[in-house]
Formats: sequence, C-alpha cells, structure tokens
Amino acid sequence: MIHARRENITSQIKVQQEQLKNLEREKNRLDKLVSGNAATQQQLEDIEGKIDVTVSQINSTKTQFQGLEAELSMLNAQLALLNNQLEKCMVYNPVEGTVLEKYILAHELVTPGKSLYKIADLSSLELKVYISGNQLSRIAIGDSAQVYFDENEDNLKSMPGIIYWISSEVEFTPKIIQTRDERVNMVYAVKIRVANDGSVKIGMPGEVKF
Repeated sequence: MIHARRENITSQIKVQQEQLKNLEREKNRLDKLVSGNAATQQQLEDIEGKIDVTVSQINSTKTQFQGLEAELSMLNAQLALLNNQLEKCMVYNPVEGTVLEKYILAHELVTPGKSLYKIADLSSLELKVYISGNQLSRIAIGDSAQVYFDENEDNLKSMPGIIYWISSEVEFTPKIIQTRDERVNMVYAVKIRVANDGSVKIGMPGEVKF
C-alpha cells in the first residue's frame, strides 16, 4: 500500500515539475513580448502567479513524500525487529546429527534456554579403553588401531580407528571392568575415534588391538 502511494506521489511530482518547466518557458516568452509591447504586464503577472502556485504544489507534494519515507522507514524498522524476534524463535542444531532423546513435544510451551532434545553426531564414535603402563610406550596419538564390536552372538565386527587422546595420569581400573584382578591394576585411559557406518551404537562394548 505504501509503495503504491509512494509511486503515485513520485508521479505527481514529475507531472508538476513538467508543468513548472512549461510555465517558465511561457514566462520567458512573455518577458520578450512585454519588452516589445506585444503582451501586457497583466499577462506576465498571471503566469508568474501560476508559477508560484505550481512551486507551492511541488513543495507540498515533496513534504508528503518525505512523510511517507519516514513512515516507510519506521515500518522497515518494525519489520526488522519482528524478523529478529522470529529469528530467535528458530531452532538451529550445533551439529548435524541424530536426535537421541526429546525433552519437549510438539505444541508445548517452551521457555528461553530450555533444552528441546538431545542430539549427537553419530558419523564417528569414540571407544574409551584402558591400557597398562607397559603398553603405553607402544602407542601414540594418531596411531591406527583395530576396533572390534559384537556383530552377533558368534562374530565380532572389525573397524579401523585412530587414537586421538591418551591420558597423562594413571588411575585405578574403573569398576566397569569385569574381573576384580583387572580392577586393582593401574591403567591409562585411551580414546579411539571410529568412523561409524551406522552399525555401531552408543554404549556398545568394544575391544581394541593396537
């Protein structure tokens, strides 16, 4: 609507400016005629009056145009504010991944800062293993390792992995290790990154061969 009014006012200004040019040409012609006594002073004054009226109309129309521009600027500012508020309502994942757990259902009211769901990048997973001190000197960050996961009850699936973290501190074997003898040993934690073809799930136990 405003853009249509703007175009209409712009057209009005162009028409009025063209009228002013025609009147000024007529005034110049009458100036010469009055000088040669071929036209009266009244005719010249009449055309000058028309010029004054047209200039006043142009100024009035320009004032309308400026008011419309101010209105348009205000509406654009309001639109920018609404777009900003709308942008803040959009949900963007920090990574591409798979939704593991939903905390909010569709159409529920959500307060700012509340978690919507848990997402993870499953394209690569890490296996955390523990090695003894005498094995530590045989591995380094960046080394390849062969990782094994249960494919079924009888077979293990082999997948290549890369060592990307080795603990600098020794610790007791965690309680998740199954045998008591192994739990009393001092070990170092090692993390191995494995490219996931979709067959490996979070929490699956695994074995590694360096």
